[in-house]
Formats: sequence, structure tokens, C-alpha cells
Amino acid sequence: MRQWRVGTFSMGLLLLCTGIGLLYAQFQPAPVVSSILKWWPVIFIILGVEVLLQSYLMKDEESKIKYDLLSIFIIFFIVITGMGLQVAGKVGLSSYIQENITSKQYSLQTNQEIALGKNIQKVVIEAENGPHLKVRTGTGDSLQCNARASIRAQSEAQAQQVLQENTQLNTRRDGNTLYLNLRFSTANNCYGTAYSLILPERLAVELEHQDTPLQITTGQITKDWLIRGNGDLDITLAPQSNLTVYALSPRPLSLKGNLNWTTPDGQPLKVKLPEVDGPQEEYQETTRGNQTINKEEAIQAQAKLGSGRYKMTIIHQGRVISVNQLP
Repeated sequence: MRQWRVGTFSMGLLLLCTGIGLLYAQFQPAPVVSSILKWWPVIFIILGVEVLLQSYLMKDEESKIKYDLLSIFIIFFIVITGMGLQVAGKVGLSSYIQENITSKQYSLQTNQEIALGKNIQKVVIEAENGPHLKVRTGTGDSLQCNARASIRAQSEAQAQQVLQENTQLNTRRDGNTLYLNLRFSTANNCYGTAYSLILPERLAVELEHQDTPLQITTGQITKDWLIRGNGDLDITLAPQSNLTVYALSPRPLSLKGNLNWTTPDGQPLKVKLPEVDGPQEEYQETTRGNQTINKEEAIQAQAKLGSGRYKMTIIHQGRVISVNQLP
């Protein structure tokens, strides 16, 4: 008596079509994953046609269709998998998986230049909760902004579009002041966004960076600066700078770098050594280097460079400020 196992023809046809599709994809950039996710219900059609044909063609008693435990398990597995793929398609999981399989990673950057004109005397910069911000000063009369990010996309053109949409530089002018708002991307496929700004040395600057790590490298500053935030702060000043640097903090603070910090009345800054074996001993730091202030009250320190004509005021909510002057 001849027996026919349900699924033999369907499985053979499925393997044949899948093999042809994968072989074709080796020579042509065919979206095989997309086709599988779209046409998987055909499996049930083929399986159903096979059962109906075998039931119709093998009506004699000597031939019958056999459903063994293995066949039942395979059919059950296929049904559950098919239902899972359908649910995944409805909730967007299939599209997400497809995009991540077929997408590539691109490291891109975009540049924008803003002509300021002689009437702009001050720039106010707001950068909130970004991964990194670099600020430099130059001798030109325009503001230059560079944004870079790593993006996963289907093509470089699509990655460029994502970069443009998620690294917007919003500007507003009010009298002689230019306001800049740097928006950092929060998209899942756009990460590592960072900005780099080049500002004219002649401008007064007010910079709010909150938690964004900030790195500043200056030339010869000729206007006052105000910096507020609590993210990591690293400042490099030009040789022969004509500045008075003020550091204000409502909490214990570590002043790092090579500046000689003093109190507002010009006295050497008093600091405390970390406790080791016994009580802390207060001493006066008279050499250049790290100066850690372990006091609960607000911190006020200053360092004078040159004649100290211009002011750089740092209002910091964090614990570390690093300021160095190049030799």
C-alpha cells in the first residue's frame, strides 16, 4: 500500500524556489528578505493544494495520505511561524528587521556658514543634552557650523536626508545679538551627533551647554564670554591672552589646568588635601597644577592672564573645570 506524507511536495517546491531566489541574489541586488516577508503565506496555499490533490487523486483503498506525529509537528510549527510573521508585520517588527539587515552605516557631516555682518556683536548659543560640542575662534567675520553623525540607512542619499532632518541649526536675530540653538538628534538610526563651531574673535559669547561635554579653543579674545552648564568643560586659551577667568560653582569643585587660581581679593586659593590617614590639613597652593576645593559653600575663584582686560566667566554646576593656557 502506497503512503503519501503530507508536505513532501510543498517542502520540495519551497526549497527549490528559495534556492533559486538566493542564487539570483548572489548576482543581482534583489531584496530577497523583503520578498520572503511579503510572500510567506504562499506556503499555506501550496500545502493546501497538495492535500486536496492527493485526496482527490488517491481515492483507492491501496493509497492513503498519512499524517504522522512529525508531519503534524511540522505543520503546527509552520502555522505558528506564519502567525508570528503576520503579527510582526502588523506591529512593524518585520520592517525594522528588514531595514537593519539591508541598511549600512554611514559617517557623514554637513557644513553651514552664516554671514554675520558688522551689526552682530554678540552670539548666544544653546546646546542641550548632546554628546559633544567643540567651539573655536577665528579671524573671519562669519560663523561656521559643522555637524557630523553616524547613520544607518538604505543608501547614502537617505543618510544625507536623515542628517539634514536631525542636525538643524536654528538661528534668530535680535538687534545686535544672534541666537543659535543646536538640536541634537534623538532618532534611533542617527547617533553620535556632534557639532563644531567657529566663531569670530570679535564677538561677545554667551554659551549654555547643560550636560553637553564642551571643548573650547580660543584665539585672542577681544570681548567678554559667559559659559554656563554642568557637563565636562575643557578650555584651551591662546598665549598672551588678555583675560580674567572667573569660576563660580555652588558645590565642591576641582579646577584643573595650569592657571594660578586666586580668591576674588587676589589671595592664593585655599584648598584641602583629600583625607588619607588622619584629618585633612589646609594649605595654600602656590604652584601651577590641579587645585581641588573641598568646601560646601559656593566657590569663587579667578585667574588673571596678561592685564586681564576681558572677562571669561564660568558658572559651573558640575565638579571639574579644566583650563589651560598655551605657552
